[in-house]
Amino acid sequence: MRIFGVMEEFGYLCNMIGRRAYKWLAVAAVALLIGAGVGWMLLWSEEPLISPDVSGFPVRGADISAHNGDVDFGRLAREENLKFVYLKATEGRRWKDRRFNINYIRARHAGLKVGAYHFVRFDVDAESQALNLIQSLRGKTLDLPVALDIEEWTNPYLKADSVGRMVKVIADMLAGEGYPVIVYTNKQGHGRYIENRLDSVPLWICSLSSKLPEQDWIFWQYSHRGSAAGVAGDLDLNVFWGDSTAWHSFLSRPFPN
Repeated sequence: MRIFGVMEEFGYLCNMIGRRAYKWLAVAAVALLIGAGVGWMLLWSEEPLISPDVSGFPVRGADISAHNGDVDFGRLAREENLKFVYLKATEGRRWKDRRFNINYIRARHAGLKVGAYHFVRFDVDAESQALNLIQSLRGKTLDLPVALDIEEWTNPYLKADSVGRMVKVIADMLAGEGYPVIVYTNKQGHGRYIENRLDSVPLWICSLSSKLPEQDWIFWQYSHRGSAAGVAGDLDLNVFWGDSTAWHSFLSRPFPN
């Protein structure tokens, strides 16, 4: 970046046009930087000012990765009455979440229903990603479908059809191992990558809005800034679409061990 060179040129220009103009230009520059910073925050922050009403969804859970640090899953279950957790397992070809194994053990010990998710990299072949995930899941009992996290954020550009084919290959390889699949994405990702391509795959939608998602969904991630006993800092919060009866029916499907 040429930020220091730009500042030198800016100072030289100010000297040329006078001290009074310099003051005004300095004020304008500061205002521009502040405005740009605020604009950047608004652009990348999807969190609404008003939290959605999720009182109609009694089955609630969270998704957790090493980013959340040392989590007390017992407190999540006892004090927050959470019923399920999705744990980050893998990403791309080789990356494995360093706390996946201990998070899995502690979550199961706490009596929570457990699922795992993989962050799909658009610049890594589908077969390698599926093998990375399958390897990390071996020997573990899952209660929830394996989630494939489909996001543009941090990913290079890839045509939507290519992303759809990639996800299908990973899902088919997981199905071959007996793992049902659910797709996690936000509203923009759903319209770009999932709709009319992977409509038969169940959906876990991220929608940080005060309104219910319009898509047909199984899980709804409604906040990135939740708080809960047993977790330091922000926590991703989710709900299941149905009531307790629907939840038990959903869990009654067979999953591999």
